[in-house]
Amino acid sequence: MLLIAMVAAAYSIFMLQLNNILQFALLFVLSTLMVARFILLIKRRSAYSLDIAASGRMIIRKFPGNGKDATVMVVQLCRETTLWPCLMMLHLRPEQGVVQIVPVLRDSVDASAWRALSVSLRWLAVHERNQKNTSLTMGNF
Repeated sequence: MLLIAMVAAAYSIFMLQLNNILQFALLFVLSTLMVARFILLIKRRSAYSLDIAASGRMIIRKFPGNGKDATVMVVQLCRETTLWPCLMMLHLRPEQGVVQIVPVLRDSVDASAWRALSVSLRWLAVHERNQKNTSLTMGNF
């Protein structure tokens, strides 16, 4: 997406009726800013580890990309969580703090882990719904 944005911006700059030196200067500044943004995006990535106990307790560990220690939180599955065949958007609410949204792509984990996570999350959703004794469904399950 960054490359497409860069090409579109370069096309826009060259369509302006400016002299060549100014066009190349604007293109250089724009490309430098986009490369810096890409490097910042790569550095801010985080890895997550999700542990689901048989009792339904969920623990998430967040490993920041900067090499700091992992943060551990006990979380609950929110009803906004969405499970699709190729993507899971996990909305996890910690005991304290804001909701963590964790996207899980099918190709980011092996097939057995994907299946186990999918079954566990569906079981948690049904179990929580039955525990509250309500007819409303949980998220997009």
